[in-house]
Amino acid sequence: MKRILASASMVALLSNTSLLAQQKDYAVISGTIKNAPMAYVVIERAIQPVTKKDTVQLDANGAFTFKTNEPNTLQVYRVNYSFKQTHNEGVQAGASTLVVPERPDKFDLLISNGFNINLYVDAKDKENTLKVTGYGSEACRYYADKLAFNTKFNTIYLKMQRAPKDSLLDYLNTYDKALNELRKKYTLDKLPYVPNEYVQHEIQNQQFNMARMKWYYAQSQINRHKNDSILAVFESDPHYFDFQKDLPFGVLANKDNPNYVQMISIYTEYIIAKNNKGIKPTDADKFTQKYECYKSIFTSNELRDFMMYEMLDRYNIRATEPWFQSCVTDFNKIASSDSLKAEINNTLLVRKQMAKGNPAPDFVAFDAKGNQHMLSDFKGQYVVIDGWATWCKPCVAEIPYVKKTEKDFEGKNIVFLSISIDNDSTRWRKYVESKGMTGHQLWVGNNKTKGFNKDYLVFGIPRFIFIDPQGNFIDAQLPRPSYPEFQNIMRQQKDLIQGQKAKEETAETNGGQ
Repeated sequence: MKRILASASMVALLSNTSLLAQQKDYAVISGTIKNAPMAYVVIERAIQPVTKKDTVQLDANGAFTFKTNEPNTLQVYRVNYSFKQTHNEGVQAGASTLVVPERPDKFDLLISNGFNINLYVDAKDKENTLKVTGYGSEACRYYADKLAFNTKFNTIYLKMQRAPKDSLLDYLNTYDKALNELRKKYTLDKLPYVPNEYVQHEIQNQQFNMARMKWYYAQSQINRHKNDSILAVFESDPHYFDFQKDLPFGVLANKDNPNYVQMISIYTEYIIAKNNKGIKPTDADKFTQKYECYKSIFTSNELRDFMMYEMLDRYNIRATEPWFQSCVTDFNKIASSDSLKAEINNTLLVRKQMAKGNPAPDFVAFDAKGNQHMLSDFKGQYVVIDGWATWCKPCVAEIPYVKKTEKDFEGKNIVFLSISIDNDSTRWRKYVESKGMTGHQLWVGNNKTKGFNKDYLVFGIPRFIFIDPQGNFIDAQLPRPSYPEFQNIMRQQKDLIQGQKAKEETAETNGGQ
C-alpha cells in the first residue's frame, strides 16, 4: 500500500478527523454491488448470545447503506451478497432475517464505532474488483489479507502431516514471519482506531496457533506410528518444545479466548496420544486422562477450576458413568470455587432427575399467536420434544425426518412438540410460516436460567426428548429421527407399534389390490 507524505498541517487535520471519528457512537457500512444477483445484502455479526442478521435493500444502482451502534470495539461484520439456496432455506424480507447460504459470495469487515467504510465489488469478478476505502479501511484490509493467508496456509499445513519435521518447522517459521510482516505492512500498532489490546491479542493468538500446530504434528506422528518412539525425533531437537516455556498457563482471562481453548484441547490430545502410544483409548480412559491433564497443567487455581468445570459440564450427558462421577468427586475436593462446584453438582442432579421413569418437569411455551401451552396439557399421550432453532443447520436438516415420523404415527396416541430456543421470536414465527410447518410449533426463547432450557439442560441442539403418557421420561437424550436408533426406541413402545404395524399391513394390502 502506497504511503503519502503529508505536510504538518495535513497531519494535524488528519489527527482531528480521526479524533472526531473515534468519538462517534456508531459505524457506517456503505457500498455498491455491481451485477448483484440479489436485490439485497445480508449483514451478519455475532451479537451474544446469537448471530444477528439484517437484510439491507440495494437501490437501482446496486448501492446500500447500513448504520449500526453495536460495535464498541473491533468486531467482525460479514457482508453476504449472493446466495445459492437449498429447498430447506429461504430469505425473509424485513429488518431481521434468517439466511443459510450453501456457498455465499461474501467478505468480512473489521468494524468499530467511528468507522465509515465504503466498498465496491463486481459480483462477477470479486477477486479483481473488491475495493474497501474510508475511515477504518486499513483494519478491514488487514483482516481480509490475514484470512486469505490463513486459508491458504492451513490447506498446505494439513498436507504436511507426513512431511519430515524440519520441513514442517521451516513452513511454520515462514508462516510466523509472514503474519509479523502483515501487521507491519498495515502499521496495525500505529492506527489510531486500533487499540493496543487488539494488537497484543493478535500476537498472542499467533503464539497459541503456533503451539497448537507443533503439538498437533507430534500427536499425528505418534498416532500414525502407533508408538511413542517417534518422540525421539522431537526430543532429540533441543528446541522443538521450547515454545511451551512461554505459554501462559496461569492467565485467567485466556479462558474466554477460543484460540487458547483450542490450543489446550490439542495439547491434551497430544498427551493422551503419548500416554497410549498412539492406540485409541476407550471413552472412559480418554476422559479420565484428559481430566488429569487439565488438573495438572494450569498454574492458576482459578483457571484450572474453570477449565475443569467446562470440561465436566460439556460432557454432563455421561453423568451416570462411574468414571465421570469419580472425576466430579475429585473436582469437589480440589476446586477452590464454591460456585463452580455448586453449578456442576446442580447440573448432575438435574441430569439424574432425567433418568428413565422419573417425572418430566412441566414448562411453559408459546405458540405463534402468543397463546400459552404447558407440557402437562398433553398428559395421557406419548410426547416427542424437538428442541431446535432456525439458525441451527443440523436442526433444519432434521425437519423432514420429524415430518415423516409425524405422518407415520398420524392418529396414534403420540404428539410431537417442536420447541424453538430462538432468541428472536419474530424470526422464529416468520420461519415457521414461510416453511408451512404445521403441528405444535412452540417457542421458549434462549434463557438458560429457568424453564425448559434449565430444567432439561438444553445446551446443545438439536435435542430430542421422549416422554410417556404418565409424564415420565423414556429417554431424555433421544437419538435424532434420522438415526436408526430412533426407530429402535419407538418400536419398544408396544402400544404404539402394534397399531403402527396394523396400519402398515393395511397399506400393503391396499397397495397389492
